[in-house]
Amino acid sequence: MESKKKRSLMLQLTSNTLNQNLLTIVLVLIIILLLKQVSFVFAPFMEFVSLLAFPVVVTFILYYMMKPLVDLLERRRIPRVASIGLILLVFVGVLTLISWTLFPMVEKQVEAFANNLPNAIGQLNNQAETILRSNIMHPFRNIAEQQISKINEYLQKYGAGASQNVLDFMSSFFVAAEKMLLGLVMIPFMLFYLLRDDSQVIPAIIRKLPKNWREESSASLREIHYKLSSYIRGQLILGLIITILLYIGFAIIGLNYGLTLAILAGFMNFLIPSFGALFIAAPAVIIGFVHSPWSALWVAIIYYIVQHVQSHFIAPIVLSKQLEIHPLTILVLLIAGGKIFGFVALILVIPIYASLRVIIQHIFAWYKRSSGRYDEV
Repeated sequence: MESKKKRSLMLQLTSNTLNQNLLTIVLVLIIILLLKQVSFVFAPFMEFVSLLAFPVVVTFILYYMMKPLVDLLERRRIPRVASIGLILLVFVGVLTLISWTLFPMVEKQVEAFANNLPNAIGQLNNQAETILRSNIMHPFRNIAEQQISKINEYLQKYGAGASQNVLDFMSSFFVAAEKMLLGLVMIPFMLFYLLRDDSQVIPAIIRKLPKNWREESSASLREIHYKLSSYIRGQLILGLIITILLYIGFAIIGLNYGLTLAILAGFMNFLIPSFGALFIAAPAVIIGFVHSPWSALWVAIIYYIVQHVQSHFIAPIVLSKQLEIHPLTILVLLIAGGKIFGFVALILVIPIYASLRVIIQHIFAWYKRSSGRYDEV
């Protein structure tokens, strides 16, 4: 009798989709915490992974972007190798066109921002003092003045060590650039072979598994492949749409450096789903505030409108709920992953969670069929 109650309780816990999602989150967080406790053991391995992470991630992103086009050309009776070569040539041509047209504009805005930074800080202080002198801010004047004083002290300290900070940044930049250069050399070769032999990858993995695992494992891998491809393509489309919408909004209000801010927001939204564009919201509002408080308010309104349109109209259409992950779940995963592992986790935690969720769901499905315990309720 007690055994039946336990099986009934297990069924109630695992048959509900919400419970499965919560269980997946808990398992992911437990794994993350355990790995964090023994991180020193994996230091050499993590160094190796950090070297390969950039080319592998970029290769898979490009693979999921190009695969539909390669498959389309192959269906039109163009040999697959020729299709891959043609797509790669077109991709290089598009990158070259962008570097000739878009990058000079962004470079000019970045250079203008660097040259105008001292004046912008002065204007920002003037705007803050004007607001503090207003009657509305009278009850908060002392607190605000203390915070502004602390900010000025920090800026002075940072300015005093600016040369050392620049040297440290350049040193870390060249180390990262060396790894990135090696990755850039590897990417074309990895991408070519992955596009050419992708249909053999899953069967090759399945053949290494025991026979009674193959059916469920094959279904899991194919579903993960489908979800990741939908996720990456959807995020790319969302990033482009957000870039265009923000640029239009910034152009209407005449925000300085609007093109650069819009591109950064779209890129961050591609990397970090749902909330990536918000990372650029604060700098955009501050730049608007340098001009006037009303400009800052308009920037905040534009961000709110774009974020609302993305969440309620664009994302449901583009992503078609392929990942079936609630925004609250995304927020929890981003906070936990970012807190424990840093910025890289913000990029990878959602695809990893989606993959683990598929695996756990298929494990439950296999266990239900094999155990025969779930037909009782």
